[in-house]
Amino acid sequence: MPIGQASADHALTKDELDEAAIEAAEALLQPRRHPLAKVSMRYIRGSSVRGRAGGTDAIETGTPMTTAALVLALAVLSVLGVVQALILVGFPLGEYVWGGQARVPTPRLRWSAAIALVILPGFALLLASRAGLLPGGGSPAIVIATWVLFTYSVLMVGLNAVSRSRPERLTATPASALLALSTFVIALGS
Repeated sequence: MPIGQASADHALTKDELDEAAIEAAEALLQPRRHPLAKVSMRYIRGSSVRGRAGGTDAIETGTPMTTAALVLALAVLSVLGVVQALILVGFPLGEYVWGGQARVPTPRLRWSAAIALVILPGFALLLASRAGLLPGGGSPAIVIATWVLFTYSVLMVGLNAVSRSRPERLTATPASALLALSTFVIALGS
């Protein structure tokens, strides 16, 4: 039977159509979870849980401060990644990195940017794991690696602060300090 035509046996009344339309609208307005999502509302509120919650597997998470620190760290790492990508393709941002050795990126500086573009996502994954967004955050390897990243970030604050390049001192020092602070909060977390 073609759409829009109904036989006398299958005709719906106006009330039945209205009811079906309301049910369909309510179904569309119901909040849905992505099938791969494992973060419950308890995570968003910052409680630490394990097991089943709200019909999904909850993961152990940190406090709201740990979550805020993770967001800050990921933002800093993203900006650093964009700067490294721009250096890799030749933008004249050399005065902002590696002590301002060359305004226009040299081949060596471009290789360094390419290596950084491999390492920075690893830092992001490490911090996401330690903060509880990814599994394994409590494992000794992740805990130790997070403290190593914190130590590295603190060293970078010092090195950027004494750089010969004024643009690097003014931009990379605060970025390194934010990364060190957020890494410290995440390392203490969970």
